Amino acid sequence: MINIQQSKFSKISNLIFLTITTFSISFVWINFYIKNIKYSFISSIIISLCFFTIYLVFQFFKNKIYLKADNLTRQLDNLKNYLLYSNYNDIIETISKAYQLDNLTKTNNNYHYIDSINQKDIYLLFDKEIITEEDFILVQKSKIYNNIEVYCIHYTPTKNILKTVSLNIQSIEQINQALNKNNINIKNDIELSKTAKYKVKEVFSIILNRSKSRSYCLWGFILIILSLFTTYYLYYNIVGSILLLLSIYSRFNKRFN
Repeated sequence: MINIQQSKFSKISNLIFLTITTFSISFVWINFYIKNIKYSFISSIIISLCFFTIYLVFQFFKNKIYLKADNLTRQLDNLKNYLLYSNYNDIIETISKAYQLDNLTKTNNNYHYIDSINQKDIYLLFDKEIITEEDFILVQKSKIYNNIEVYCIHYTPTKNILKTVSLNIQSIEQINQALNKNNINIKNDIELSKTAKYKVKEVFSIILNRSKSRSYCLWGFILIILSLFTTYYLYYNIVGSILLLLSIYSRFNKRFN
Protein backbone atom coordinates (compact mmCIF):
# COMPACT_ATOMS: atom_id res chain seq x y z
CA MET A 1 0.00 0.00 0.00
CA ILE A 2 2.89 2.37 0.85
CA ASN A 3 4.63 1.63 -2.45
CA ILE A 4 1.42 2.33 -4.38
CA GLN A 5 0.94 5.64 -2.54
CA GLN A 6 4.58 6.60 -3.20
CA SER A 7 4.19 5.73 -6.87
CA LYS A 8 1.03 7.87 -7.20
CA PHE A 9 2.68 10.73 -5.30
CA SER A 10 5.74 10.48 -7.56
CA LYS A 11 3.59 10.62 -10.71
CA ILE A 12 1.60 13.60 -9.39
CA SER A 13 4.76 15.47 -8.35
CA ASN A 14 6.32 14.77 -11.75
CA LEU A 15 3.26 16.15 -13.50
CA ILE A 16 3.23 19.27 -11.32
CA PHE A 17 6.94 19.74 -11.91
CA LEU A 18 6.54 19.46 -15.70
CA THR A 19 3.57 21.82 -15.75
CA ILE A 20 5.37 24.48 -13.69
CA THR A 21 8.53 24.32 -15.79
CA THR A 22 6.46 24.42 -19.00
CA PHE A 23 4.62 27.50 -17.69
CA SER A 24 7.90 29.17 -16.69
CA ILE A 25 9.66 28.61 -20.01
CA SER A 26 6.54 29.67 -21.96
CA PHE A 27 6.08 32.80 -19.88
CA VAL A 28 9.70 33.89 -20.20
CA TRP A 29 9.85 33.59 -23.98
CA ILE A 30 6.33 34.84 -24.74
CA ASN A 31 6.93 37.88 -22.57
CA PHE A 32 10.31 38.35 -24.23
CA TYR A 33 8.58 38.83 -27.59
CA ILE A 34 5.27 40.54 -26.75
CA LYS A 35 6.41 42.58 -23.70
CA ASN A 36 3.04 42.21 -21.94
CA ILE A 37 2.94 40.39 -18.62
CA LYS A 38 -0.85 39.94 -18.57
CA TYR A 39 -1.08 38.33 -22.04
CA SER A 40 2.10 36.36 -21.39
CA PHE A 41 0.62 34.98 -18.18
CA ILE A 42 -2.69 33.99 -19.84
CA SER A 43 -0.92 32.46 -22.86
CA SER A 44 1.41 30.48 -20.61
CA ILE A 45 -1.52 29.10 -18.62
CA ILE A 46 -3.23 27.97 -21.84
CA ILE A 47 -0.02 26.32 -23.08
CA SER A 48 0.48 24.61 -19.71
CA LEU A 49 -3.09 23.26 -19.66
CA CYS A 50 -2.70 21.96 -23.23
CA PHE A 51 0.58 20.36 -22.28
CA PHE A 52 -1.03 18.88 -19.16
CA THR A 53 -3.79 17.23 -21.23
CA ILE A 54 -1.49 15.99 -24.01
CA TYR A 55 0.99 14.63 -21.47
CA LEU A 56 -1.68 12.59 -19.66
CA VAL A 57 -2.94 11.07 -22.93
CA PHE A 58 0.60 10.40 -24.12
CA GLN A 59 1.62 8.73 -20.85
CA PHE A 60 -1.46 6.49 -20.91
CA PHE A 61 -0.68 5.04 -24.33
CA LYS A 62 3.06 5.05 -23.71
CA ASN A 63 2.69 2.99 -20.53
CA LYS A 64 0.54 0.41 -22.32
CA ILE A 65 3.01 0.07 -25.19
CA TYR A 66 6.06 0.18 -22.91
CA LEU A 67 4.71 -2.44 -20.54
CA LYS A 68 4.01 -4.84 -23.40
CA ALA A 69 7.40 -4.22 -25.04
CA ASP A 70 9.23 -4.43 -21.71
CA ASN A 71 7.65 -7.79 -20.86
CA LEU A 72 8.60 -9.18 -24.27
CA THR A 73 12.16 -7.87 -23.95
CA ARG A 74 12.52 -9.47 -20.53
CA GLN A 75 11.16 -12.76 -21.82
CA LEU A 76 13.55 -12.82 -24.76
CA ASP A 77 16.51 -11.80 -22.62
CA ASN A 78 15.79 -14.51 -20.04
CA LEU A 79 15.27 -17.07 -22.80
CA LYS A 80 18.51 -16.07 -24.51
CA ASN A 81 20.50 -16.57 -21.29
CA TYR A 82 18.76 -19.88 -20.69
CA LEU A 83 19.58 -21.17 -24.18
CA LEU A 84 23.17 -19.95 -24.04
CA TYR A 85 24.14 -21.14 -20.58
CA SER A 86 21.92 -24.10 -19.67
CA ASN A 87 23.08 -27.65 -20.27
CA TYR A 88 22.07 -29.56 -23.38
CA ASN A 89 19.75 -31.96 -21.55
CA ASP A 90 17.61 -29.14 -20.14
CA ILE A 91 17.51 -27.35 -23.48
CA ILE A 92 16.47 -30.38 -25.54
CA GLU A 93 13.81 -31.21 -22.96
CA THR A 94 12.39 -27.69 -23.20
CA ILE A 95 12.49 -27.58 -27.00
CA SER A 96 10.90 -31.04 -27.21
CA LYS A 97 7.99 -29.92 -25.03
CA ALA A 98 7.49 -26.68 -26.95
CA TYR A 99 7.48 -28.37 -30.38
CA GLN A 100 6.19 -31.84 -29.43
CA LEU A 101 9.38 -33.53 -30.60
CA ASP A 102 9.18 -37.21 -29.65
CA ASN A 103 11.40 -40.23 -30.27
CA LEU A 104 14.58 -38.23 -30.66
CA THR A 105 17.92 -40.00 -30.75
CA LYS A 106 21.11 -38.14 -29.89
CA THR A 107 24.08 -38.45 -32.21
CA ASN A 108 27.73 -38.06 -31.23
CA ASN A 109 27.17 -34.32 -30.95
CA ASN A 110 25.16 -32.81 -28.13
CA TYR A 111 23.49 -30.38 -30.49
CA HIS A 112 22.44 -32.94 -33.14
CA TYR A 113 19.40 -35.22 -32.75
CA ILE A 114 17.63 -37.61 -35.11
CA ASP A 115 13.88 -38.15 -35.51
CA SER A 116 13.91 -41.44 -37.41
CA ILE A 117 10.11 -41.74 -37.52
CA ASN A 118 9.61 -38.39 -39.28
CA GLN A 119 13.07 -38.60 -40.90
CA LYS A 120 14.32 -35.27 -39.60
CA ASP A 121 17.61 -33.89 -38.32
CA ILE A 122 17.27 -31.62 -35.30
CA TYR A 123 20.05 -29.14 -34.55
CA LEU A 124 20.21 -27.07 -31.37
CA LEU A 125 22.74 -24.36 -32.23
CA PHE A 126 22.85 -22.39 -29.01
CA ASP A 127 26.60 -22.15 -28.49
CA LYS A 128 26.60 -18.58 -29.82
CA GLU A 129 24.06 -15.82 -30.36
CA ILE A 130 24.24 -15.68 -34.17
CA ILE A 131 24.83 -18.66 -36.43
CA THR A 132 26.47 -17.96 -39.77
CA GLU A 133 27.10 -19.44 -43.20
CA GLU A 134 29.73 -21.80 -41.82
CA ASP A 135 27.24 -23.28 -39.35
CA PHE A 136 24.73 -24.02 -42.11
CA ILE A 137 27.46 -25.72 -44.13
CA LEU A 138 28.43 -27.92 -41.18
CA VAL A 139 24.77 -28.78 -40.62
CA GLN A 140 24.44 -30.04 -44.19
CA LYS A 141 27.68 -32.03 -43.91
CA SER A 142 26.51 -33.91 -40.82
CA LYS A 143 22.84 -34.46 -41.76
CA ILE A 144 21.29 -37.90 -42.04
CA TYR A 145 18.07 -36.88 -43.78
CA ASN A 146 17.16 -34.07 -46.15
CA ASN A 147 14.66 -32.62 -43.70
CA ILE A 148 16.49 -30.31 -41.29
CA GLU A 149 15.22 -28.27 -38.35
CA VAL A 150 17.58 -25.73 -36.81
CA TYR A 151 16.88 -24.07 -33.44
CA CYS A 152 18.99 -21.01 -32.67
CA ILE A 153 18.93 -17.55 -31.11
CA HIS A 154 19.62 -15.47 -34.20
CA TYR A 155 20.97 -16.31 -37.63
CA THR A 156 22.44 -14.74 -40.72
CA PRO A 157 20.27 -15.65 -43.73
CA THR A 158 21.93 -18.02 -46.20
CA LYS A 159 21.21 -18.97 -49.80
CA ASN A 160 23.71 -21.81 -49.90
CA ILE A 161 21.29 -24.61 -49.13
CA LEU A 162 21.18 -27.78 -51.20
CA LYS A 163 18.15 -28.03 -53.45
CA THR A 164 17.35 -31.44 -52.04
CA VAL A 165 17.33 -30.14 -48.46
CA SER A 166 14.29 -28.77 -46.65
CA LEU A 167 15.48 -26.32 -43.98
CA ASN A 168 13.26 -25.00 -41.18
CA ILE A 169 14.84 -22.41 -38.86
CA GLN A 170 13.35 -21.49 -35.50
CA SER A 171 14.95 -18.41 -33.91
CA ILE A 172 14.41 -17.07 -30.40
CA GLU A 173 11.22 -15.17 -31.29
CA GLN A 174 9.53 -18.31 -32.66
CA ILE A 175 10.81 -20.39 -29.74
CA ASN A 176 9.39 -17.87 -27.27
CA GLN A 177 6.01 -17.97 -29.04
CA ALA A 178 5.99 -21.77 -28.90
CA LEU A 179 6.79 -21.72 -25.17
CA ASN A 180 4.00 -19.22 -24.47
CA LYS A 181 1.54 -21.14 -26.63
CA ASN A 182 2.17 -24.32 -24.63
CA ASN A 183 2.39 -22.49 -21.24
CA ILE A 184 5.96 -23.64 -20.65
CA ASN A 185 7.98 -21.66 -18.14
CA ILE A 186 11.76 -21.85 -18.29
CA LYS A 187 14.11 -21.67 -15.33
CA ASN A 188 14.91 -18.10 -14.40
CA ASP A 189 17.90 -18.64 -12.12
CA ILE A 190 20.67 -17.57 -14.50
CA GLU A 191 22.31 -14.28 -13.53
CA LEU A 192 25.26 -12.78 -15.37
CA SER A 193 27.81 -10.44 -13.87
CA LYS A 194 27.35 -6.95 -15.23
CA THR A 195 30.20 -5.37 -17.15
CA ALA A 196 31.46 -1.96 -16.17
CA LYS A 197 29.86 1.04 -17.82
CA TYR A 198 31.73 3.03 -20.41
CA LYS A 199 33.61 6.01 -19.02
CA VAL A 200 31.66 8.48 -21.18
CA LYS A 201 28.38 7.00 -19.97
CA GLU A 202 29.58 7.27 -16.37
CA VAL A 203 30.15 11.01 -16.86
CA PHE A 204 26.65 11.48 -18.32
CA SER A 205 25.23 9.33 -15.53
CA ILE A 206 26.60 11.86 -13.07
CA ILE A 207 25.61 14.97 -15.03
CA LEU A 208 22.12 13.76 -16.02
CA ASN A 209 21.27 11.83 -12.88
CA ARG A 210 17.86 12.35 -11.30
CA SER A 211 19.51 13.77 -8.17
CA LYS A 212 20.76 16.74 -10.23
CA SER A 213 17.26 17.70 -11.37
CA ARG A 214 16.45 19.85 -8.34
CA SER A 215 19.64 21.93 -8.56
CA TYR A 216 19.19 22.48 -12.32
CA CYS A 217 15.61 23.59 -11.72
CA LEU A 218 16.61 25.95 -8.88
CA TRP A 219 19.40 27.62 -10.85
CA GLY A 220 17.15 27.84 -13.90
CA PHE A 221 14.53 29.78 -11.95
CA ILE A 222 17.20 31.99 -10.34
CA LEU A 223 18.64 32.95 -13.74
CA ILE A 224 15.17 33.67 -15.16
CA ILE A 225 14.36 35.91 -12.19
CA LEU A 226 17.75 37.67 -12.47
CA SER A 227 17.04 38.34 -16.16
CA LEU A 228 14.46 40.89 -15.00
CA PHE A 229 17.20 43.03 -13.41
CA THR A 230 20.01 42.92 -15.95
CA THR A 231 20.68 44.34 -19.41
CA TYR A 232 21.87 40.88 -20.52
CA TYR A 233 18.45 39.34 -19.96
CA LEU A 234 18.55 37.36 -23.23
CA TYR A 235 21.57 35.31 -22.12
CA TYR A 236 20.04 34.73 -18.70
CA ASN A 237 16.80 33.54 -20.33
CA ILE A 238 18.63 31.17 -22.68
CA VAL A 239 20.81 29.62 -19.96
CA GLY A 240 17.89 29.49 -17.52
CA SER A 241 15.69 27.74 -20.11
CA ILE A 242 18.47 25.24 -20.87
CA LEU A 243 18.83 24.47 -17.17
CA LEU A 244 15.07 23.93 -16.84
CA LEU A 245 15.12 21.56 -19.83
CA LEU A 246 18.10 19.73 -18.30
CA SER A 247 16.13 19.50 -15.07
CA ILE A 248 13.19 17.90 -16.89
CA TYR A 249 15.42 15.42 -18.75
CA SER A 250 17.40 14.50 -15.62
CA ARG A 251 14.21 13.84 -13.70
CA PHE A 252 12.60 11.56 -16.27
CA ASN A 253 15.32 9.90 -18.31
CA LYS A 254 16.00 6.22 -17.62
CA ARG A 255 19.18 5.84 -19.62
CA PHE A 256 21.40 7.61 -17.09
CA ASN A 257 19.49 6.70 -13.91
